[in-house]
Amino acid sequence: MKSRITALLVMTASLAAWAVTVAAATGVYKGETRGSAGMICHYDVNGTDRTVDIPNYAMCPRTREFSVPAPNGSTDIAVPPAVSNAGNMQAE
Repeated sequence: MKSRITALLVMTASLAAWAVTVAAATGVYKGETRGSAGMICHYDVNGTDRTVDIPNYAMCPRTREFSVPAPNGSTDIAVPPAVSNAGNMQAE
């Protein structure tokens, strides 16, 4: 019984540590440039410039979610973009 409780505590601590390694931040659209294979959307994420490549026929979303390192300095893990394209008409 004691070993099961120890294993459960170790697993819980591991999951808690993983959960705080990444934070999400919203990037605000700054502009776009045309690339050779598509368009490059530029965003301001907490004072840092970030870019996203998209196809020529699409429009850059006005905001986009980006992953940022958590305050403990852990590595950046990708966060999927928000599923809101309100006001953006895109060809499918």
